[in-house]
Amino acid sequence: MDITKIIKKLLIDKGMTQTELAKKLNTSSGNLTNKLRRNDFRISELEEISEAIGYELKIEFIEK
Repeated sequence: MDITKIIKKLLIDKGMTQTELAKKLNTSSGNLTNKLRRNDFRISELEEISEAIGYELKIEFIEK
């Protein structure tokens, strides 16, 4: 799953830029850009991101 693509889509849906998100997360734009490029997030980071853009994070385990 490409979390970065999901985050970018949510930002577009909310009309928010990565710079605005970085400000809400109290980080630099460069730091957020690097994090998105690596597509490597801790659950706590995803919770902060979802809260900052007005969403609730839901993680599910689905049997194959």
